[in-house]
Formats: sequence, structure tokens, C-alpha cells
Amino acid sequence: MPLSDVPLVLKSALEKEFIGTPSVLNEDGTTTPPPMALFIDVQSLRQNFADCKKAFGEGFLHAMAIKANPVSACIKLAVEAGIGIECASIGEVLHSIRCGCPPERIVFDSPVKTRPEIEYAIKNNLHVNIDNMQELEVVAEVY
Repeated sequence: MPLSDVPLVLKSALEKEFIGTPSVLNEDGTTTPPPMALFIDVQSLRQNFADCKKAFGEGFLHAMAIKANPVSACIKLAVEAGIGIECASIGEVLHSIRCGCPPERIVFDSPVKTRPEIEYAIKNNLHVNIDNMQELEVVAEVY
């Protein structure tokens, strides 16, 4: 989307109350947050993936941090572009797999991995960043 179109998109979203509406006060005193909208320039995202791959060439696993963008549609775009997903929790790993990321393109990078998580990662061919000697001992026992 050209930058010049951004104000038109935002104006339309505000007019239709997709974004910017106040929280609703419920009868029980709780509030319901306003609806939210997320705008992503898909063409630019695809181009960024391509530029990253081109800059480094073949033989590298490029991975998008899911914590930076857990939106399923964006994960699927990354997967389609041959990009891996970097996950800091087992929940992110499972979400990435549900979005179609092959396990061998997932980097499991949690600083506090449990034994069952390490076992799962190894058995499913995930890349695992080992953060301490205890994790290394588990890998040696499982592998």
C-alpha cells in the first residue's frame, strides 16, 4: 500500500468505528476494550522476507520472531516465503506448526525449556538453542 493511502485507510477505519472507539462500561463495572485493528503492508512484508534471503544467500535459516508478530496470517506469509519462525515458548512452537511452519524451520529459543519441551523439540526436528549446562545434559540424554 502506498504511504499516501494510509491516512485514507485510517480515516475509514475510524469512521466505521473499527478503531478508536471508547471502552464500554458494563453493568457489573467491568469494561470491554474497544475493537482493535492491525494494518500490515503485505507487499512490504513479503519484500522484506525476500530482501533478507537475498542479502545472506543460500544456506541460512532466516527466522521471524513470533513474539514480534504472532498473527497467523503473517506467520503463514513467512512460511510461504521460506522463512522460519523463532519461538520463545512451547505455545509459540505449537502455534507456528498449526500455521503450517515445518518443524525443521522452527528455532526454539526459550531460556527456560523444560525436559518435556526439549524432548518434543528434538523428536520433532526443531532447531534448539541450548542456554545452559542443564539443558545440554537433557539433550545428551534424549539425543
